[in-house]
Parts: sequence; C-alpha cells; structure tokens
Amino acid sequence: MSHPSPQAKPLIVRLRNWVGDVVLSLPALQHLQTQGYALRLIGKRWAPELLRATGWPVEVLADNGHARQEQLQQQRLYARGIDPGFERRVNMLLFPYSFSAGPGLSQGGPQPAAQAQPAPAGQ
Repeated sequence: MSHPSPQAKPLIVRLRNWVGDVVLSLPALQHLQTQGYALRLIGKRWAPELLRATGWPVEVLADNGHARQEQLQQQRLYARGIDPGFERRVNMLLFPYSFSAGPGLSQGGPQPAAQAQPAPAGQ
C-alpha cells in the first residue's frame, strides 16, 4: 500500500468496533488515502495488528473518557503541526455505529464527520 505524500492532510479516523466491520472499511480508507489524506487511525486493541500491512498508524483507543479526550488532543496537536489548516476543515471521520464512539470526540477539538449511509436504490 502506498504511503501519503508529505503534503497529505491528516485525518483522524475512529474505526468500527468489530473486526469484520473494519475489514469492510478498508476500501473507504484506501480511497481517502488516494485522495490526499494521511490517515491517523484509532481503534480497538486488535486493530494495530489487523492493519499492520497497510502501513497506516493505528493507535489503540484509550480505556476511559478522560483518557480518550487526552488521546484526541494529542492527535490534534500532531495534525496541527503537519497541517496548519487542520482546524478549518472536517478533520475526523467516525465509522462506528456504537454509542461509545461519539461522546468525548468533539471535546478533543476535532471536527468530526460521521460515515454517510448510502441512499436507497432508485433515489
């Protein structure tokens, strides 16, 4: 898998909570990378090993709310150091369907966008 260019825009991605769902997210993640995003993935404890071959940085999701806020703050500081425009654009993508993925994410500073659901056929 190719690595993003030095000008790539950092994008924090909160992965889904289940192995199969993360695997099904791979085409979307690959597409984001080809569109110029430097992916910064956050997921369950098994995610770094599952995605090791991709070359993407994968951080294990912190255990509690306060630690998760600190984790996002560190991701945000890192991304701002690479991309001065990080705060002025959508800079986080939320894949999970579980409620636990949402609380605290906006408190860390990122501007999240949730995964869009496809429109029903014929619309």
